[in-house]
Amino acid sequence: MQKSDNTNSVIFISSDFSSDSVNCNEETHIQELERNISEEIISFNKVSYSDTENIEDTTSNLFFDDVSSSGSIDSEKAQAYIQGLEENETEEIISLNESHFSSESINSDKTFHPKVDLEKSGADLTQIESKEENIFLNDKINNSEIGKIIEIPLRKKEDENLKTEEINKNRELNFSEERFDLLETALEIRYSSLKLDKIPIEMTTLKEIITKTIVKSFGVTDIKIANNIIRGLQVKILKLNSEHYIEIKNREFRLGLEIDLKEDWSFTVINRNYYYKIYENINLIRFKNNVELLKNIFNGEKLSFFNEGLSGGITTENRIEIMKFELLSKEIEQLSFNKKEKLIYFQNSFYKLALLNLLETTTEFDSWVNLSGKLEKLNVEVGDRLSIERVHVIDGNKFNIKEKIKILAPLSEQEFKDKELKAYRKTCRISLEKLYE
Repeated sequence: MQKSDNTNSVIFISSDFSSDSVNCNEETHIQELERNISEEIISFNKVSYSDTENIEDTTSNLFFDDVSSSGSIDSEKAQAYIQGLEENETEEIISLNESHFSSESINSDKTFHPKVDLEKSGADLTQIESKEENIFLNDKINNSEIGKIIEIPLRKKEDENLKTEEINKNRELNFSEERFDLLETALEIRYSSLKLDKIPIEMTTLKEIITKTIVKSFGVTDIKIANNIIRGLQVKILKLNSEHYIEIKNREFRLGLEIDLKEDWSFTVINRNYYYKIYENINLIRFKNNVELLKNIFNGEKLSFFNEGLSGGITTENRIEIMKFELLSKEIEQLSFNKKEKLIYFQNSFYKLALLNLLETTTEFDSWVNLSGKLEKLNVEVGDRLSIERVHVIDGNKFNIKEKIKILAPLSEQEFKDKELKAYRKTCRISLEKLYE
């Protein structure tokens, strides 16, 4: 018998033999044949799958070569023995293949064997090799790596489910203003924080007036501010609660500033408490003039008095009030340009009038909004996106305004507190539309 040095090679032996040339004891030959078979089985385990198709011929030729070299044997017994050998080899291959799907699917030499029933399927070993190489060619894979291969598609599916769940949570919900306890846009907050609601325009920093006493009255006095002289004003020194104030008023406005009153009746303004009011029963020109007057006073312009008992001047500054009167002046000018200034006298809020001015130039703009409400009334969840509509009725106008507030950012978990939704400075897009009656 010839053997190759390469353990993966198949040994080819001539199959020609003659029974007449066999001159050995039958029992001795069978023992030798069994040893050769054992060696061949060991060789089979080392053979690669690429050589599997040659296994059958090798064992058959091996038997006949041994018989030729050893002596005579009965040909029928030899053929029966060879057939039994082939069946044993087939069973061995099937046994190895079936073990692939068990927990011990990786043997000591880490070779994989696909499950193939040779007897039932009738498939040849060449076809089996092809399937094995496509699926289990890598002989270095281990159990942990198999686990990773399985885990990847499962995790991907979980991620897809979570993503689908997230999309379902991002609902688009529409509400009316009545469902909320608080709803204020940035522009609305600007007017409300400046106490600019509607005429009359008034403001006070005094929480309450418990006592009011006239300390001194100067009668009718003229005042000068910037280059304007205002005549026929009444000037008094009052004591409100425990503090002194200089009060200036006429039928169109009233202004009071806290002062430090000296014993000689001289005084200086304390930039602390103040109050004022612009009355509503005046025409638009007079209204605008009084707005300008108060803006100049709070801008630090000197206020000079012309009276026998009162001389000199005072100044005061307040940046918030300057901002307030500048905004008011701007809106009035825009209303005049659009020929809608009369709407001021219909008790329309300045926020509504500001929207009316905006609608003349644009129908959509970006802003932010504060809102809050009870969850039992809103029925909202984390991830929801809200749109809120409200209608502003403008008295004295041909149409009303529908304001749609579309909140761009979804509701976050931090905005749900104590069975309430409380969201602040949420970015939004506001669209305006004319509603004719």
